[in-house]
Amino acid sequence: MDQKLNKKEILRQPKEYKRVYKAGQETEERGLTLRAYPNNLGFSRLGITIPKRIVSKAAVRNKLKRYLREAYRQNKHWIKGGFDLVVAFRRSASPTDGFYQIEEKMLALLGKQGLLTRKEKQPEKET
Repeated sequence: MDQKLNKKEILRQPKEYKRVYKAGQETEERGLTLRAYPNNLGFSRLGITIPKRIVSKAAVRNKLKRYLREAYRQNKHWIKGGFDLVVAFRRSASPTDGFYQIEEKMLALLGKQGLLTRKEKQPEKET
């Protein structure tokens, strides 16, 4: 299984982002927002937006984008194909979150939208 994130799996054109923002389904989870829109390509593509007014330092913005891309890359085999996904960083999110917190939020968003193919662990019952 190829774990590499190819260029074709990244949204690049402004018109692609606009289409997802205009007609995509939106879900929010602790400062991250996910919009998903069917793309009829057979594979999913990822777009990331982190506004400068929310995270002013470029180094921090780039680090967060790397974390989001890596979380997508490591879990893309669990994500249903055929969707354009845009993950947006919101004001209520913490720019100091580490990789695992961001990955957890992203997987929660994908699960809420029904885009994960694996079953999440069920909480154990206390006896």
